[in-house]
Amino acid sequence: MTRLLIVFLALIGLAACQAPQDRAYAILAEAAERGDISGAQSLRVGDDEPVRLLAEGVDEASRFRLASLSKIFTQIALLRLADQGELNLDQSLSSLRPGLTADWAEVVSVRQLLNFSSGLPRDLDDETGGVRFDATGHALAFMDAQGHLAPDYTPGTRTRYSNLGYMHLGAVIEAVTGQTYADAIDALVIRPASLVDTGFGVDHLGQGRHLNGYEGDPLVLVSDHPIAQRYSTGGLHGSIRDLELLSREILNPGFLSDAAQREFFTQFGRPDARDPSYVLATGHVPGFTHAWLIAREPALAIVSLNNRVEGELRQIPDIITRSGAVLYPAIAERSGRYRPVEADGWITISDFDQITDQPILPKLSAMIEAVLSGDTNASRDATMRLHGYEPDTASASDLEDFAGFTGAYVRIAADFGPFHPIAWRMDGERLQIYLESADGQRGIHFAAAPSEADPTVTDSLSLGTYGFEP
Repeated sequence: MTRLLIVFLALIGLAACQAPQDRAYAILAEAAERGDISGAQSLRVGDDEPVRLLAEGVDEASRFRLASLSKIFTQIALLRLADQGELNLDQSLSSLRPGLTADWAEVVSVRQLLNFSSGLPRDLDDETGGVRFDATGHALAFMDAQGHLAPDYTPGTRTRYSNLGYMHLGAVIEAVTGQTYADAIDALVIRPASLVDTGFGVDHLGQGRHLNGYEGDPLVLVSDHPIAQRYSTGGLHGSIRDLELLSREILNPGFLSDAAQREFFTQFGRPDARDPSYVLATGHVPGFTHAWLIAREPALAIVSLNNRVEGELRQIPDIITRSGAVLYPAIAERSGRYRPVEADGWITISDFDQITDQPILPKLSAMIEAVLSGDTNASRDATMRLHGYEPDTASASDLEDFAGFTGAYVRIAADFGPFHPIAWRMDGERLQIYLESADGQRGIHFAAAPSEADPTVTDSLSLGTYGFEP
């Protein structure tokens, strides 16, 4: 078992924690003791100093491949360019990149690329082998040549994770700034946030502070592959110290404008959210698996950077979600006890079959029932069907994506339930179903808006929580 160097809270009584932040930290410490996470972990609440949990051989400046956490840097760079008046998020891709002449680039916007609703495939063609750079370090010309990889559904009508979309955003950054992606990220994010351990495209690991990555039981070195080719979707490295600093800067009005901050919390990975209170980002490349939770009211940041994972990689976001859930339900915008009332448009029910017939109801209620059952696979499958996917024919990447956020729903229901339906209402086109705990002190609601193309499925699903105690 990996020996841990527990910084700042070495003598904490994990089993008997009373303070919410102690309980949140205990979840991380227990997961590290089991070997489910191993690397650098950090928890910060409000203005307190971060509490770190560091594995042997890792310190606050150790550099991890950030994988898809790099997308946060890409997004911040674009939001800062928007703040500077250099671009508009509703501009089309072709208006910012004249060299990309594909017809679809005239209708796909920067915002759709940011929020994964562009319809573009997940990745470049397999035979491409990743992004290629010219002699000056630019990838703009290469990305402009990828116009044959077109959206396979109407942009803006649904969401799907796309690395390719974020690669195109990297090319937008190059086109607007005239710099390489690496130089632009340095100018727009790294230096303004005073980061010292973050950079782009280091392919030689095990030297200096750059960590190798290991996976499996027993652990095997698996990180011997180039990272620069992942470009703006996953080519950066960074330390726990730098991500702590960036977590603070994201909430700093001098770093992002109020409008850009709202975009950040609404856009990244949660395109259906209405100005939410938090973002959960994840990342994985061979040898490195991470999760990063940032909340704002009050400030909360949990960073989990891992390079020696013995167990199931997909459970890492769940561990971070459980840690954050100790605090998040109490910091949601409406954290006090709430009960739906007729004046707010709610209609009292005791079962789903009492809801007036809505085309989306069968799949939404099936998903909720699966979540309440605690069956993670059934919950994933029902959630996919609600979004118009058939699990038996879905790609491995879609299965993985849906398993990730559905696992968080199951965890909330298991940890704070059991729940039962007590009310429903229509919020515009969105069908909302409110569920309450047996003691009447906690509530959760699911809301789904029907797709214009098929009203039995949704393009937008959200979960709200009310009355949770830390």
